[in-house]
Amino acid sequence: MKYSKKIILAVCCLLLASSAWSQQELSTYFMDGLYQQHFMNPAHVPDKNITIALPSAYFNLENSAFALDDVAQIDANNDLILSGQNLVANLDPSNSLGFNSELQWIGVAAKIKGIGITATISTKGALTFIYPEELPRLIVEGNGQYVGETINVAPEFQGLVYQELALGASFTLKEKITIGGRLKYLNGTLDVSTSEDRNEINLFTDSDLYDITVATDYQYNTTNIDGAFFNSSSATGIGVESILTGNHGTAIDLGVVIKPIDKLEISASATNLGFIRWKDGANQYLSNNSITYQGIDLDATVINDTVNFNGIRDTLEVIFDIQSVNNPDGYTTGLPAQYSLQGSYDLPAGFTVGALGYIESFRGRTRSSVALSGRKKFGKIAALGLVYSVRNKTYDNLGVNVMLNLGPVQIYTMTDNVLTVFQPYDNRNFNVRLGANIRL
Repeated sequence: MKYSKKIILAVCCLLLASSAWSQQELSTYFMDGLYQQHFMNPAHVPDKNITIALPSAYFNLENSAFALDDVAQIDANNDLILSGQNLVANLDPSNSLGFNSELQWIGVAAKIKGIGITATISTKGALTFIYPEELPRLIVEGNGQYVGETINVAPEFQGLVYQELALGASFTLKEKITIGGRLKYLNGTLDVSTSEDRNEINLFTDSDLYDITVATDYQYNTTNIDGAFFNSSSATGIGVESILTGNHGTAIDLGVVIKPIDKLEISASATNLGFIRWKDGANQYLSNNSITYQGIDLDATVINDTVNFNGIRDTLEVIFDIQSVNNPDGYTTGLPAQYSLQGSYDLPAGFTVGALGYIESFRGRTRSSVALSGRKKFGKIAALGLVYSVRNKTYDNLGVNVMLNLGPVQIYTMTDNVLTVFQPYDNRNFNVRLGANIRL
């Protein structure tokens, strides 16, 4: 692959890798005695009368199709070699990449006679990118393989930042059943997202004349972001008007914990069930167009030895012909809904074993994970846990979680794939949560 082709493929990979549909962390489900465990299931009661959660952070990155080593290698001359063929070899009909982050600013919890009360203020951000296999195949291999066919290469994406105020309560019934819930007010800061209803960029290559027809019915929405990506006269970048806006939303978390017999605990939860209504600073854009180019081989024009990027942009402007849509009512986006079923059993000498089933639903798609956990408590001072999980079509995820209680100060960290620390180019998943709490 020649130099210019490497540049194009690298840019495409970087664009994909910065986007995401990300699954929730799994290790935190097994961290008994941690304030942040109630994020996974609001029925978990804090084990101290008063807990103050200090600022903490969570970060997650996932890729369903490939690890960096699958598509990039360093040769004997220390040059970066990118393989488009290896990229497309691992594709599914629908693929996704994942990034999301969370900053918890402050949290409090109180326990009074079997009743738990919690409150948390956080800032959350996520990027979602879901793409059909035809899109990278078209970039890498050209359109010759699709002669006589119509293919939809439209990606779906959503990138958003929002503030969250969550208030929760849990109640213990007859010492064996605890139910809990959290009501969350959401305030949207910025968003860019595609429409779920109008999401078509169809490409047809004529089998006789090799003419290419591109027909679009593609809509995307923006809030506090200049959305005219292909309009050179108005593309000015991102401008966040303010942290708190008129974009309101709500979500709920529900959970239950059952202890049918001594040492056995079974729990279930449904979290992140909600939406945000975007109206303040919201814009909508629509491409509804059809254009035919005569006798074009995309492999020779898009990925060739010399590329005129200005020409590509001009072509995209003509193809998409994006128009602003007047919609004073704004638009609504949903959140990825998360469901879990968990069980744990206490063994002698401070050991606990557990299992977890997890499902996440977003834009009509679902993904699932399973995890097995083993955890050892060292008195009241420390706890160390290992978690093996199967997630995102990968089977080499080994997580570690650590919790230290130094007087009233509790320090914790977790990751669902510690192997990424040692082999960052061979893994598709990485996440980490770390922070500290004060328990009184």
